[in-house]
Amino acid sequence: MLKHNLRVIRLQRWVLCCVLTLWPPIAWAGMGYVGDTEVNRRLVLSDSGRLRYEAISFFVVMLLLAALVIRWLWNRLAIDFTKLPRMTFGKAIGVVVLWGLLFLVVLTMIACTREMMTPGVWERQGLLYKIPTDASKGKP
Repeated sequence: MLKHNLRVIRLQRWVLCCVLTLWPPIAWAGMGYVGDTEVNRRLVLSDSGRLRYEAISFFVVMLLLAALVIRWLWNRLAIDFTKLPRMTFGKAIGVVVLWGLLFLVVLTMIACTREMMTPGVWERQGLLYKIPTDASKGKP
């Protein structure tokens, strides 16, 4: 009976979070506006707001999918190795976030090392940083 009540409470919290996340009037902060007419009451995002919303949505979906895959792999492995504990979805999200932070630190260290080995040489060209040739700087 207690497990059933906990499941119902968790489901209610999940539904409440989904409703509050998708509720249009909450998206203030310069990201959009709600139409003034009664007939067309909907959220209209600016271009930058739409791009931010798409990027955040993609990040969250990929985080949840990665957590599902990690949880499935771990629990599948736990069938063969009985000493391994079962992994919950929350723990799987924690594992994915920690590994992501680890990769962020490692990639930051690589970028800093690249800059320290050749200080001030790298110039931004579009999305990437490249070492400019002498012709692009105007030198003979």
